[in-house]
Amino acid sequence: MKLANRLMTTGIGSLPLRDPQTALELVKSHFPECPHWPQLPVYPEEYFITQFMNPLVELGLVVHPAGKNPRFTDSDPEFWQRAAAFYDRFLQSEEGRTASEFFALPESAARGFHAFLKDLKEKGAGGARYLKGQMIGPVTAGFQVFDHQGRAAFYNDQLRDIMTRCLQMQAAWQTQQMVQFGLPAMIFVDDAFMYTYGHHEFLSLRREEIVAALSTLFTAIREHGGIPGLHVCAQADWSLAFEAGVEVLSLDAYHNFTSLLAYTEQLERFLASGGVMAWGLIPTSDSCLEETRETLAERFRGFVDTLAGKGLSREAILNSSIITPSCGTGTLTPDLARRVYDLTVDAAGLLKKTLQDW
Repeated sequence: MKLANRLMTTGIGSLPLRDPQTALELVKSHFPECPHWPQLPVYPEEYFITQFMNPLVELGLVVHPAGKNPRFTDSDPEFWQRAAAFYDRFLQSEEGRTASEFFALPESAARGFHAFLKDLKEKGAGGARYLKGQMIGPVTAGFQVFDHQGRAAFYNDQLRDIMTRCLQMQAAWQTQQMVQFGLPAMIFVDDAFMYTYGHHEFLSLRREEIVAALSTLFTAIREHGGIPGLHVCAQADWSLAFEAGVEVLSLDAYHNFTSLLAYTEQLERFLASGGVMAWGLIPTSDSCLEETRETLAERFRGFVDTLAGKGLSREAILNSSIITPSCGTGTLTPDLARRVYDLTVDAAGLLKKTLQDW
């Protein structure tokens, strides 16, 4: 992927607003080059876990008791009959090379997404050069949805496959909806639970399972004309993302930049092959009240200096960089979320103006 404009800006996804149109206007006013659809977790249906569980809930494969995590109904005698019905739907979609409406995000679970599509159809893309979407990742989903015994579903080969195939079709469907407007569409797979790999509490988690699940989603996005991204707002083994075929790597650089330093050789190859870095430079917490565009721009220069000291090309880094908040803003107050978006734009603007001084 070759960026049309280095150091352009976009958001991660969630906003603490109720009205989809208000959220959309906030996105468009701040990120006209690369608007994202706003996720609105103020509505329980739009929690990132439940937002993508509708196909499995509809078939009775997953239930979501009030106040508890979703769980598979794998102790039910009819579970595997329902699973067969799911695979029938999956195979029909895959053979038709288009994801059926069964895997669509319903408006009740994605108000911002449907407002985003409606706005594009009615008003056009304006000055946008890219569009951005997002979805939950397979590791995060697999650790937030349990089997009937209360164990993370990701550990169960069959349940993990059902969940991954469901997310695969949803990735395909979302990509199809986004690319119809004739712009490159980046779909970020949001997988914070990738931090679990290598952690002493998750030693039974296997590398090949994570890579295979991520690769399945990335391939679906790519095959339907999109650009697969990965967002992780925690420290992670970044080699997993590179191995899985990510094209845009989004990290919480404000807190976790140093986690990249063990992977500089892979990062250099990633950038050389057209990979893009989405730097989560602006903290999505009260810390943003202590930061200014100057302090954040200086922090980013420090990132570039550090990587250049490891042998990476400054130009390669800058030409492949997007500036974003460190994570979604759905848990913040509306005023704090606006400040995060303001700082994202202002810090990137200052960096662009001062490039000649680097």
